[in-house]
Amino acid sequence: MKRTLPAILICGLEVSFAELLYNMRHVRHHAGRLNLMLRREIDAAPGWVCAAAD
Repeated sequence: MKRTLPAILICGLEVSFAELLYNMRHVRHHAGRLNLMLRREIDAAPGWVCAAAD
């Protein structure tokens, strides 16, 4: 029996868990590309933030 995951509501849109993971990976990819471009062009790039300040 195949289990289906419930849809997740984000900003009024229903997305599947798989779509959410894909979009998160896509954003991470572009952030990495931007970091690489900044490092190559101006030899500076923002540090990674692992947690937000309170």
